[in-house]
Amino acid sequence: MSENNDYSYLLDILKLAESGEEKDEQEKLNIKYEGEFFTKNSVSKVNLSLAYILLKDSSYNTTFQIKETSGINDNEHKLITENLNKVMDNIDFHLSHNSSPNFQLPEKGHWVVMQNWDFGSLPASWSEAFSDYVDQIWVSSKYNKSCLVNSSIPDEKVKVINSGLDSLYFNP
Repeated sequence: MSENNDYSYLLDILKLAESGEEKDEQEKLNIKYEGEFFTKNSVSKVNLSLAYILLKDSSYNTTFQIKETSGINDNEHKLITENLNKVMDNIDFHLSHNSSPNFQLPEKGHWVVMQNWDFGSLPASWSEAFSDYVDQIWVSSKYNKSCLVNSSIPDEKVKVINSGLDSLYFNP
């Protein structure tokens, strides 16, 4: 990602998932980030970009839970491997972003799921899990949000996070 056009605007959104307790200014927000990072798809690209932003920002303490580790290059992904399955006593929120949602309840913290759905109504099992258990759902368009809201997901749970463009790759 280029330095000027990345996913850093998401960092303000992350504050929405903080607990109601006031934190000391020097205390970091603890994030457990679970998802696809090395599968050569758009979900992985978003996850890698956001992961590096979180790792470079000193106000976040991040651990990663990655199912597929075959694509990890220890030199290229050193920051991620250093924080892979790092144990944290307290998790402020669990961020999950996969091609298909993982509905395993997190052990600690608020649960934020990044999940786009472009096919109209959600599967019934997804609607129930999103409505009852997930604290926030992040989608990339108003259309995605309308699909979720029309599937009985409370409007206030769904946040539109527009996808960024990498001007180094897309520059017509």
